Amino acid sequence: MSLSHTAYKSSEFDISHLATKADLQGVRSEIQVVRNELKAEMHEMKSDLLKWMIGMQLTMSFGIVGAIIAVLKYVR
Repeated sequence: MSLSHTAYKSSEFDISHLATKADLQGVRSEIQVVRNELKAEMHEMKSDLLKWMIGMQLTMSFGIVGAIIAVLKYVR
C-alpha cells in the first residue's frame, strides 16, 4: 500500500488545516506590502549611501590637493 492510500483511508486525515485560495491570496497581499516597504527602504538607503560616497570623495580630493600644495610649498 502506498503512503497516500494509507493517509486517505486513515480516519485522522483532516483537511480543515489546509490553506484555501483565499488564504493564499491574503498571504500574497501581505508579501506584496512587505516587498513595497523594502523597496522604499532600499531606495532611501541608496540615496543616503550616494550622499556619503560623494561627501567622502570630495573630502579625500581636498585632502590630496592640500597635501600636494603643502609639499610644493615645502620644496620651494
